[in-house]
Amino acid sequence: MTAYLDTSVLIAFLYEETEETHQVEQAKRLFAAIAEGRLQALITFYVFSELYGYVAENYAPERVNEVLRTSVVELFSAPLIVKPFLDRTELEKLRRRFTIS
Repeated sequence: MTAYLDTSVLIAFLYEETEETHQVEQAKRLFAAIAEGRLQALITFYVFSELYGYVAENYAPERVNEVLRTSVVELFSAPLIVKPFLDRTELEKLRRRFTIS
């Protein structure tokens, strides 16, 4: 099975900063399953600009580069499939198919 990870999942996993603590726990379980090879996961190039936006809004300007780089390193420690930019129709189809609730 392959799961599409959108930015909200990545933010919960990478920064653990959400009022929805169950989302953080679900994201951790997803990444554990990915690391163990029980689940394949894909991300698209969109997440990089969205992660940058999140970091820029939530961290001091002098820390943005460091925090973003560290996040990308942690993200790519998982065996993720990276897809190029998708058209909006395909992106929305993936978002509807794979959600965390």
